[in-house]
Amino acid sequence: MSSSALIVFVDPRQVEIDQLLARVQEMRQQVMTMTLNLESLKAEIFNVEREYHSRLSESYRELEETRLSTQEFSLRLRLIREGVIAEEIESRVVACFRAARERLEKQNSADESDPSPTSASNPSLTADQKRQLQQIYLKLAKDYHPDKSGSDSIFFAQNIEMMTRVNRAYEEQDLQTLCRIQEGTADSTHHALDSSKSIDMRRRKLIRTMRHTKQFINGLNVEVARVKASEGHQLKTRFEVARKNGPDLFRGLVRDMQRKVNCARHHLDTLRQQLNHRLQISPKEE
Repeated sequence: MSSSALIVFVDPRQVEIDQLLARVQEMRQQVMTMTLNLESLKAEIFNVEREYHSRLSESYRELEETRLSTQEFSLRLRLIREGVIAEEIESRVVACFRAARERLEKQNSADESDPSPTSASNPSLTADQKRQLQQIYLKLAKDYHPDKSGSDSIFFAQNIEMMTRVNRAYEEQDLQTLCRIQEGTADSTHHALDSSKSIDMRRRKLIRTMRHTKQFINGLNVEVARVKASEGHQLKTRFEVARKNGPDLFRGLVRDMQRKVNCARHHLDTLRQQLNHRLQISPKEE
């Protein structure tokens, strides 16, 4: 009795389609992971900068004000030694430091009206970009609405976390992050399974998708490098090292800043005394 073996023919092109699809899905998962990690890093930096700002901004403003006043008094002393009359001294001091005064006052006003760090702010969007932002947000909000998770508690928690990130990016007008989330969550399965298209067309589509996704990965690598090279990240690193070793980094920074303020005040007081002394002896010299 003879038996016949069933021979299954596998189109090598379909094998390639399956491999491309797996690679695209892997790359998109990489985009999502990198995006979420980057946003978490930015949030951590923001929190550290906010703490730094709240605890040191007042001392920093006082230091800048004292240093500017010191420069003004130094110029007054030099001009009086050169024999410039009092009225002209003040007009020259005002003219010399007008721009610096305006910058300092503008910075102080900005700090009082918006005490949060500004390093993470996004540039203004064009009208077309705002429309794109709105469209992507609505699509993601629909995909990740918590109601879609049903009774699955894990899925519900994941959707809540994703919607939190989506909402934050939307509120901050962060189009780049929303585009990355959209790319990371896109589904390429329909490209591979679309029987109305030839295998060659599906293959080309998947290859184009891979190239497109690769651009997102490259952009994320550049952004991560930029964030890690920022002053905010350096401050975060110092804060974490200090926390591991025990001391309060910000308490030490506040002490250091206060020492600088006291030193600047002392220097300013010395200049004031010298100026008063010169003003007292100037009539006698004349």
